[in-house]
Amino acid sequence: MYLNYEGHEIHLDPNKIQQFGEDLVYEDTLLCNTNELIVRKHKGQKISITTKKFNPFFNATFPQMKVQIQWLNIQRTDELNILIDIDNSLVSNKNDKIPLTLAQQKVLNVQIPKSLDFRYEREIIIKNLSKAIKGFVK
Repeated sequence: MYLNYEGHEIHLDPNKIQQFGEDLVYEDTLLCNTNELIVRKHKGQKISITTKKFNPFFNATFPQMKVQIQWLNIQRTDELNILIDIDNSLVSNKNDKIPLTLAQQKVLNVQIPKSLDFRYEREIIIKNLSKAIKGFVK
């Protein structure tokens, strides 16, 4: 089964379609240009597809012209949300060194993650953030 979204033909894995009451729900989230729920008919039933709008990061140096429309499983959605938290942290905290949680360090691919809330230099965080978002943009 395929979904046509903004001219992109996107494959829906039948194994990720779950029964929810009378209707069906797609297990993954579609990273795209909107937060609107997508509802499609499949074999006489409605399938609800959750979407997540990609908003450009304030602090990333990588050009973020277009979102890479893709399915995000729970883990990838969590990674994107952590990257968004890091970006927001950089906006609200103007210090030269910013504390990062262990989860944030892992998402930024820090070679040897340190203890909870270890402080990293702003420039290192921005560099790693810019690399980490490449999987979400074209």
